Amino acid sequence: MSVVVHTVANSVVQREKHTLNEATLDVSLEVCEGQSKVGGKTIKVTGLAAKTTKDSIINYFENERRSGGGAVESVEFQCDTGVALLTFEDANGKCFEVV
Repeated sequence: MSVVVHTVANSVVQREKHTLNEATLDVSLEVCEGQSKVGGKTIKVTGLAAKTTKDSIINYFENERRSGGGAVESVEFQCDTGVALLTFEDANGKCFEVV
């Protein structure tokens, strides 16, 4: 028997499609220092449109219904490359599955 934890970051990555400012985003888990890929709370977002702002990224990923996300701790946004590293406040799982 094993327990599977679904973190906020995993929930976001598992969504089929993310669209912000008419751009389709590529979202993946990002392993940062002190985090594991299994329980990590950081995602890398690529494909952001030139008109995207840090606030619009936060608004999108804090909206659980739209993105599967939750409260955002920090965003490192490189507007010239259309890439953002987004860290959620809570890495705790939303649900557990016993397998």
